[in-house]
Amino acid sequence: MLKVCAFDLGNTLSDDAALLAGSLADVSEWLAGRGAVPDAAAFRAVYAGINDGCFRPFISHTFGEPEFFQAALAGVGADGVGAEEALAKYREFLAARSRISPRLPEALAWLKSRGLKLAILSNERVSRVEAFLSATGIAGFFDELVVSEGIGVEKPDERFFSLALERCGASGPETAMFGDNEIADGACRRLGIRFVLCTEYKKSGWGWEAGDPHSPDYVLERIERPALEKFLAWQAQNRRMDGKSRRDFDSKGSNGGRS
Repeated sequence: MLKVCAFDLGNTLSDDAALLAGSLADVSEWLAGRGAVPDAAAFRAVYAGINDGCFRPFISHTFGEPEFFQAALAGVGADGVGAEEALAKYREFLAARSRISPRLPEALAWLKSRGLKLAILSNERVSRVEAFLSATGIAGFFDELVVSEGIGVEKPDERFFSLALERCGASGPETAMFGDNEIADGACRRLGIRFVLCTEYKKSGWGWEAGDPHSPDYVLERIERPALEKFLAWQAQNRRMDGKSRRDFDSKGSNGGRS
């Protein structure tokens, strides 16, 4: 029986690729307007290259890092604005742009009404997850937040999912993981968690985790109530079929053992 629905954040609940691009354009124009950088497009390109090329764990590619701004500002010969000030302004733009699909709160509320526990399982900075929940007003839907920076381990490491199951008080087969990344999120399958691939905000090339991709158990275009109703019906049907298969196997095995 399904007890927990767990959700990735970036490019699952939020269109992070678009959010980053828009906020970076905003801060680039702000820097150019201040006369701090000679060309907004040049700064944007340098910053994007630095961000894309960083693979260090426990950082936020969406929320930004001081080192990204320090390197990008130095790369274009910026003057008059420091990295911390530029990062703070970028995050202001990010908060202003942070929004969710109007279908999402209804979908989450419906899942809660079914008695399901909800969780966020994210490779992120704790501050970014908190800022996203504050900006979008959906914090109250979630029973657990499992964030890589906070626990010191990232998806696709099995320890991440083991701790998430422990915190949620559920087993793998009692849990579904909704995410856009077949490597990071798909690794949940190793612990028996159903992997639901969410494609609405999925972007090719967005993802820094190393490992092998996992095929999804189910594909869902967007997180909305009708799609979730179909998934839960599929989940229930497969649980019944799995149970029947096990009973048939046990019966045949017992008979075979007696003959």
